[in-house]
Amino acid sequence: GKGMVIRITDPRLLSATGGIVQGMSGSPIIQNGKIVGAVTHVFINEPQRGYGCFAEWMVLESGLLAEIESYAPPMLLEAIFLLFFPKLLKAGREFMLLCRRITWP
Repeated sequence: GKGMVIRITDPRLLSATGGIVQGMSGSPIIQNGKIVGAVTHVFINEPQRGYGCFAEWMVLESGLLAEIESYAPPMLLEAIFLLFFPKLLKAGREFMLLCRRITWP
């Protein structure tokens, strides 16, 4: 799917805010030093947990690919997504199929 359930584990953030607070929507979700998504909602009764959206889906749904299609060949785009968004490619290779459907001048 496009979303994930998240749990705040950063002790500094937990001590400063107690978890996800109002205004944090859109904040990056960092896992193993990499941005994997953005915060979307908090569980009201459990502020250290909430929902997030995967970065791969944000890029795909933003229209960014359509904007850059005239600047990069499909194989380069495929390599970029393999490097930065391996989960998307592992989950059915949707992006590779998308790249092959793009027509290039």
